[in-house]
Amino acid sequence: MALLGVITLLSLLVVYVSLRVFRYMRSPTRDIPGTHPLSFITDTSKVFNPEMNFHLELAKKYGGVSRYSTILGERILVSDPSLVKQVLQMEPHIYGKRLFIYRILASVIGDGLVTIVDPEVHKSLRGVIGQAFTYSNLKLYFPIFNHMGVELVNLWKKSALDGIPVDVLGDVNACTLDIIGRTAFGENFASLARLSSSSNNDNNGEQQSSHRAAAGGGGILSDAIQTLIHESASPIDLLPFIGAYSPTAIKRRKATNIISQEMKRIVIEKKDKIGVMRVEEEEDDDDVREKDLLDILIQLRDENDEELSLESIINQSKTFLLAGHETTSVAISWSLYLP
Repeated sequence: MALLGVITLLSLLVVYVSLRVFRYMRSPTRDIPGTHPLSFITDTSKVFNPEMNFHLELAKKYGGVSRYSTILGERILVSDPSLVKQVLQMEPHIYGKRLFIYRILASVIGDGLVTIVDPEVHKSLRGVIGQAFTYSNLKLYFPIFNHMGVELVNLWKKSALDGIPVDVLGDVNACTLDIIGRTAFGENFASLARLSSSSNNDNNGEQQSSHRAAAGGGGILSDAIQTLIHESASPIDLLPFIGAYSPTAIKRRKATNIISQEMKRIVIEKKDKIGVMRVEEEEDDDDVREKDLLDILIQLRDENDEELSLESIINQSKTFLLAGHETTSVAISWSLYLP
């Protein structure tokens, strides 16, 4: 029986490799420079290893457009800025979106602007939500941007004086998480405060650095976000049936559920608060209360003069939280790294 199982697995492997070779020979992208078409196992492991800087190395070695293989198929990496603009902005309708990938992403960050596949729905929703990002609204948050930037610089100054290595990406991530917490939801995640507190409580440099790395957020929501960031998915997670029960998949699924529950709570509480304030504003025309993005989002109306549904608001809020602060922190970190 064991021998039969081994033979079956080997036969499946041979069939799989043969199909990969056949598809590669007929692929219109085979002339794009990149890794060997049968290196899908090593390439996949490198993709999931953050220390490998796999995509950066591909861009350096092969240029603005390169190709690599994964166990899910061939992938094209576009790193040339002009080509990225063409794909994302100039001609997005030409480049199809893989529904499978977007469904996985939507399960984590919500079915918001980032994961909507239908171009007409995306355009319509973008027009509605764009009203919340006018200059007049965003300029109200400049003092918060400045304050959190100063807090981050002070934290780094103290680390330098104490001779402690700085985790730039981790610290910037905590800073942007605090910023989006306050500007988007009126919530204080206290991520930087926890990092600063851990620095004050530890005397040993090595213990202090590791403590700071583990202290990336304030409260249950921030801790769940840090789990998604630090518990990287592994190749095992991609396997059918088995992948859903891997240790990292279970942790990430639990963190995703916590984020969904907390965002629902925040949105419902905010809607109730706005309802009360609307009554108060009718009695006081001089109210100039400071509003966060969630305040504005809840009060937006679509082309039919209808408010966004509770589900839509929750999904957009998850997208703001998870996609917004992470992309911003990565962009800032790269800006500090590049000469």
